Amino acid sequence: MNFVQSSKIIFQKVAEKATNAPHVPCKPLRPHVYTENHKSLVALVRTRNRERGIKEALHILGGITPAIENLGEGYVLVKPNCNSYDPFPASTHPDTLRSILKRLIEAGVNKKQIVVGDMSGPAWLPTEATMRKKWDSRRCQGVRG
Repeated sequence: MNFVQSSKIIFQKVAEKATNAPHVPCKPLRPHVYTENHKSLVALVRTRNRERGIKEALHILGGITPAIENLGEGYVLVKPNCNSYDPFPASTHPDTLRSILKRLIEAGVNKKQIVVGDMSGPAWLPTEATMRKKWDSRRCQGVRG
């Protein structure tokens, strides 16, 4: 049996048992702070300097502070696009991820409160392997840890 077949079987077994899963109450979602008139805000910055562009985009949106206010003991999920390990622009550039993580830490978020997570689409691209290949230590120093 190949990996794709075994992944499908595992998913089917989990899905079958999900109807009998215990109910677990969820914490209420934090409000989406980057909105105006109930619409999500988007910042577009054209630049050849990625770091400066990210800084400017965050400034336009109102800074990083609103996203981490009242975080307490909670976590911040940073969700890059890593459906595959294809290079940018097919997926998030490692420097973009590095910059966002750096800004969160500079704003006072403890590294242990930061979770980087995504899910690779096709079953033949396991998420962990995809993320490791996409952001290995040689290309993305300073992101791990």
